[in-house]
Formats: sequence, C-alpha cells, structure tokens
Amino acid sequence: MWRVAAPLVVLCVAATTLAPVSSCKQQDPVTTRPAPSSRPAAPLVAITGNEKGFIRPCGCSKPALGGIHRRAHALAELRHGGRSVEAISCGNLVTEGGRQQEVKLETFLLALADMNYAALVPGPGEFLLGLPVLRDMRMLAPFPWVLANVEATELGLVPSVRLESAGVTVVGLIGKLGLATGVKVKPAATSLAEMFPTLPKGRILVVFNGPDEEAAGIAAAIPVDRRHETDLLVPGHADAPGYLEPRNPATRIFVAGSKGRNIALWTPSLNKYEGLRLEESRPGTETMDALLDRYRTTVREELLATKIGRLPSVQKYVGDQRCIECHDDIHAKLKPTPHQRAFATLVDTKDEADPECAKCHVTGWGVESGYVDATTTPQHRDVNCESCHGPGSDHVEAMAKTPGGKVTTSSCQRCHDADNSPTFDFKKYWPKIEHK
Repeated sequence: MWRVAAPLVVLCVAATTLAPVSSCKQQDPVTTRPAPSSRPAAPLVAITGNEKGFIRPCGCSKPALGGIHRRAHALAELRHGGRSVEAISCGNLVTEGGRQQEVKLETFLLALADMNYAALVPGPGEFLLGLPVLRDMRMLAPFPWVLANVEATELGLVPSVRLESAGVTVVGLIGKLGLATGVKVKPAATSLAEMFPTLPKGRILVVFNGPDEEAAGIAAAIPVDRRHETDLLVPGHADAPGYLEPRNPATRIFVAGSKGRNIALWTPSLNKYEGLRLEESRPGTETMDALLDRYRTTVREELLATKIGRLPSVQKYVGDQRCIECHDDIHAKLKPTPHQRAFATLVDTKDEADPECAKCHVTGWGVESGYVDATTTPQHRDVNCESCHGPGSDHVEAMAKTPGGKVTTSSCQRCHDADNSPTFDFKKYWPKIEHK
C-alpha cells in the first residue's frame, strides 16, 4: 500500500501556534457532501489533522459532528467496491500534555491503524507529551511517522513516504517546538528549499500546520518552476475543508478542517478537493465503538477526574440546598432547565468520569470545596447556582455578595466556547435561564 521513498509529494508541516484561519475564500467551489455515492473511482487521498483532542464530538451542541467511529464508517464506505483510498493524518491529535492525553493519543493511534492510515505527520501537540511517551506510543502505529526536519532517532521518523496507488509522496515537516520538548528542529522553509532538488517531478501537496503568514513563507520556498505542480495544505485552522486565500496566486492553499468533524478528500488525478462532513446520522463501527468504550473505561478506572489539581479558596461552595433556604422561588424556575440535568446527560453517555466533560457539568470544578465525584460531593453535581454566581459561603453566613458578580457573556463562555458550543448566542440563551 505504501513504501518509504519519494516521487510526487504531500509535504506535511506543523507549527507551534495554531491560529484560526482569518480568511477562507472559496475560489473553486468546495462542496460538503453527506454521502460519497457519486464519487468517481479515481484513487483518493483522505486527509485529517488538528483534531485538538476531539476523539468523539462534544454532545452538548447540535449537530454533534465527527468522531473516530463515524470516520471509520465513512472511510469503509469510500473504499467499498475496491476503490483506493490512502489516509494520512497531519497530527495534533492532542494539543496538551497529561495522563488523559496519553490515553487519548493511544486510542487515536489504535484507531488510525484500524482505519488503515498510510502515514502520520506528528504535530506540536504530540511532542508536548514528551519523547519517552511518544517512543512507547510509536509501537502502536504500524504506519510511518513522517518528519524530515526533526532529529529524534528513537521515534524512527522517516523523511518521506510514497503512496503508491495515488502516485503521491508524503514529506513531513514541522515548525518550531518549545525547548521543553528537547527536540531539534530545522526551519521548515529552509528544509523545503533544500529538499526540492531531490524531489521528483510531479504533483506536490505541501501540508503546513501554522498561521497563514508562515504558510506564505513555506510557499515562497517552493521553486518557481515547481509551483504549477504544487499545492499547499493547512491541516486545520477552520472546522471544514476549503480554500485559504493565497498570498501567491500560483499556489492554491487548502484548509483540511479541524476537530475531526470532516474528512478532506483530495483526488490528485482530477485536481479535485472537497470535504465530507461526518454527520450525526452516520453510524459508527464495532471496532471504533469498542475503542471509545475502552477509552472511557480507562479514564474511569484511573480516576482521572478525581486526581485533578484543586485550588484552595477562602470562600467555599455550599450547594444548592443552602441557596433554596432563601431563594426557593428562583430555584423552582431553574429546576426544569438543562443546567439542572447536566450531570445526568454525562451518565447517559458514560462520560461522567471524563475530566474534559465533567468540568462543565458540575459545580466548583478544580476547587477544594467543589465537586470531587458523584459519591463524595453529590450536592455539586449539575450546573447549579454557584456555577455562575461563585462559592456562596460568605453570602450564606453574612449576606456578602457572591464573588461571581453579574452574569455576562464571558461567564457562560467558560463552557459555552467555540469548540464545544459553536452556536451559543448569549442573547438567545440567557432568557431560558434568566431569573430575578
């Protein structure tokens, strides 16, 4: 399916700062299709990257797009009937360190292997876990890890991989890494300029994970006589695949999408680039569902939600029952709202022990007097009064003002952020819980 080598190219580059795409211009129409039934049988390259830890979607907002379970189903559907589909990952499967991210990366790699990925270009997020962890993780991935400008012999990195059926070679590059990683990185543009004389003639796709001003620098390193056969791909600064307005009109710049909500599909022989959105209606697969269950079980059994660091606070969380003593009329208005059923929604999906989920479904997360677990601190389950108004001990004892102050858009956006609640509108949602 693949071999380590080099004619016709996909160059993957990852940078330290993942800035959002400020201008995504649809120069050629990029369509997002719910099903692949009308696609031609030409060899296809499926591209994912910058998943930012979204191994499955946050179910708090609809539609809940993406997830490795739906991706596996989509790739199997694309390959149905023998069509060649080579899949590559441009990294940043995780974007921070810590034990949960280790468990998550392990699950991601097992999933990519099961989905027959041809290559992974590690991003800065992976290196945040440290070389010893990555060395152990490397054994889980039977596909090449591709980086041409990194010195890390223990990872078995290769500079390039040939995708035989698509007639494409993947060459990996990464941007700057923090000193704490202990990894030596050569400047990406310099490496690219030096590599081009050794690359065979033919179609080239440079995948660059970084801000568009760095992408322009990468594009400038492409020899003028090779630009007609070279495209530039930014793995994931926008949610969906599309085109980024190029600084150099000779080079088209693709956007692959992020958070695993879409698969970017490139058909080199047809010069075609489009997105396949992983809708809520798409089922998963037995293997991926089992991997996600294994991930949840590991997080639960290692008690990761109870092991988080907790900050001391002068004011303490007291629980809704103390609030009801004086504000029973207000509490009655709030009881039917989704906030009061927040924890139950996690129980339904078996995610109540997941720190990334629980932190926005309980009260006092990360504070000594707040939520610990459902058994120890049942009074702090759900999004209760003190979630917005702050710990109420001083208010209960001496009628002091609660530290949360007036609820504003920023109060809500601690949880209703762009990643987990992209359709949140304070003016629309506030009347649903407004109380006096």
